[in-house]
Amino acid sequence: MSLDESGSERSHIADEERFPLDDIRRDRSVDITKEHTILNEARSEQSDELGDLQSERSNKVDEELFPLDDIRPDQSAELTKGHMIRDESKSKCSDKVGEEYMQLKVAPPDIDLTPVDKEAFTPTICQQRQTAISKMSYRQAIDQWQPESFEQLIDFIKSLSVNKNEIDKAWIIFYWISQNIRYDTKAYFDNNIGSQASTNVFLSRKAVCEGYSTLYADLCTRTGLQCRKVSGYAKGYSFNPRQPSFEKTNHAWNILSLNNGHSYFIESTWGSGYLDASTNQYRAKLVPHYFFCRPEHMIYGHFPVDSQWQLLEHPLTMKQYLMLPLTHEQFFELNLNIVLPVYTHNIALETGQSYGEVLIATPINDVELSGSLRDKSNTKIEGGDFVYFDRDQNLWRCRFAPQKAGNHTILIFGRKQNDVNKSTSSCTVEFIFDIDDLSATPISYPITWSHFFDYHLDIVKPVNTRYIDWPSDKNFPYCEILVRSPDDVHLSATMADSITGKKIENGTLVNFNSQESLWQCLFAPSASSASYKLTLFAQHVNANQSHCVAHFHLQQVHTSMLRENIQLMKEI
Repeated sequence: MSLDESGSERSHIADEERFPLDDIRRDRSVDITKEHTILNEARSEQSDELGDLQSERSNKVDEELFPLDDIRPDQSAELTKGHMIRDESKSKCSDKVGEEYMQLKVAPPDIDLTPVDKEAFTPTICQQRQTAISKMSYRQAIDQWQPESFEQLIDFIKSLSVNKNEIDKAWIIFYWISQNIRYDTKAYFDNNIGSQASTNVFLSRKAVCEGYSTLYADLCTRTGLQCRKVSGYAKGYSFNPRQPSFEKTNHAWNILSLNNGHSYFIESTWGSGYLDASTNQYRAKLVPHYFFCRPEHMIYGHFPVDSQWQLLEHPLTMKQYLMLPLTHEQFFELNLNIVLPVYTHNIALETGQSYGEVLIATPINDVELSGSLRDKSNTKIEGGDFVYFDRDQNLWRCRFAPQKAGNHTILIFGRKQNDVNKSTSSCTVEFIFDIDDLSATPISYPITWSHFFDYHLDIVKPVNTRYIDWPSDKNFPYCEILVRSPDDVHLSATMADSITGKKIENGTLVNFNSQESLWQCLFAPSASSASYKLTLFAQHVNANQSHCVAHFHLQQVHTSMLRENIQLMKEI
């Protein structure tokens, strides 16, 4: 069935023209980045204060390499620099983990993301796709084009694609659109969508999803490619993961059919940029992930009206689609695999605990993850996330601890360890974590860096809190942190005023208790300040460089008072 033959399809497109609700990707990373920047500045100031100490210098460098916190969902933005899709087979590590935890998976038996066409992404096709994306001569030539008419643009495409394969030609069209058509945010927010015909889009250089998909299909048709436009529902800008359904269709994309009989998704709207959530401004950004996107990836964010265009062996229902977690392109680029929970965006508290957990498998020694827990106002819960790599199980444990009942959102960020841009991560996936009753005592986590786990450290005291008890005995005016480490690891520590960032001279003493095989880190605060930052550093005995591993807070409030305050928060 062609789109021209389907009256219902045309009516959906008409709805799209009137109000393309989720037409464009939303970038929440700007808000996240602001908070992340503030945290980095605070850490940087602390690092500056520690100046002449080698461990502190190492801390600053390490922070720039990989800030723990968070970053952008690429529904996000500029924080990911030029990631290229890696759609090849899962790593052996991921497969192994998946098998080991299969007994834990409680996947609905009717959820199956197997594609209809299992031969679509052969090594040859994948290589041709990657070659086209990476070919800079195409980009350089296209960037020089200044077509004065739609017909001249078609001539340019035909000329550049002479003797080229279909994938190259499809990429040339995709790239030109990404560099020359901007999302019409004014029309979107004014709910005043003009004609989305290809010639109008070409002349105005603006479009909503209807215009992007129409233009892509028409350029393909005029240059000898088979392409259809698909209408449906997308998890875009205004999507609420708690919504039970969609009122109407809100998006359009394409399916390209090659002469070899295989079909592929093309999403030129999302592949061209995103909407900055903090300013409602469009930001152009080439996203190759949406060129030849796999069906088992596409279904997480796109649900066509006609189920056959899911290109899945067992098409999902709308209910199943809405239950899938909200993923961003980095989730697939980093080759992540959610071990638990399976095919759902809902996270629940662990039995008898005050935290929830997400288990994710990644390519071994290749990816680093971090997390963030947000309340209903999108404010980060300090001490609410603890993400670490479980070496015994070869997976990442992402734990999140809310401080009170209510609706929460979980964000999980990731980056390649060998990324050139080492200072940032990108949001990969989101979950909802709604708590009706927090009966167990709330906990919090200290800030930890990846080196904490590299050094195989274990915090013995305090447990399940980022706060340190203020000294209550005048005869022992200090507080302590106890850490267990391997024999070849040495610890050091600093204490700084939380407000000014000024380091407290002679305020710390770190000793190794050989009888207990523990590092005793002592901190002696003064009453002149009400809040301190306590930072631990670690290094190998024969090494000349140390790294920041953990960060705690010391406040002039005793634990009992904190617990009382937490109990009050729970009752509100």
